[in-house]
Amino acid sequence: MLQLNHVTVTRGEREVLSDCTFQFQEGKAYVIVSEDADDHKAFLKCACREKATRRGEIITWDGSVIYNGVDDMYLPRFLTIREYLEDLVEVSEHLTTAGALIKRLGIEEKELGVTIGKSAEKTRAALRLAPVYATEPYVVILGEPFPDDDLLCTFINEQKEDKVIITATTDLKKAGRIADLTGGEVLSMESGDFKTILIGEI
Repeated sequence: MLQLNHVTVTRGEREVLSDCTFQFQEGKAYVIVSEDADDHKAFLKCACREKATRRGEIITWDGSVIYNGVDDMYLPRFLTIREYLEDLVEVSEHLTTAGALIKRLGIEEKELGVTIGKSAEKTRAALRLAPVYATEPYVVILGEPFPDDDLLCTFINEQKEDKVIITATTDLKKAGRIADLTGGEVLSMESGDFKTILIGEI
């Protein structure tokens, strides 16, 4: 679980979450929707422990690894895609070959020699999934841009059983589609709290 206890998150002077208590449960996929991407990014950065909450606490099990896939910040832009994936396999206890990872991510052969900084946005979005396969974190947090829906939802369905998976978008229809394909839950944060939106209402 990832537990929020009376959490207040701010962006500048604006309160994005206000005295919010909520539990993200293991084995479930969540899609957060907000009108402004900077609002949900402020929360996601707190959940990743990159930013402090104004009040309250965000807790999980002792020793849990939280993976920050909010943006491309941690992708090594000057490595080629092949070099990056081979490096991940080298340090991973969970992966045996870069080829298997390349196949899982749907990376084409012609892209492997391209540096990450010069690769297509969708390719970088797919590459942000790679460290999850390599390190098996307990909490996985992903922001836009996403890889294509099939890849993202396959990834979520493969990974969700023993993890907490949180994605965030400004696109309500996309949120509904992801939740529908993963059995997930769509959450609005417009009221300063997390409220469930039923898929049939989207």
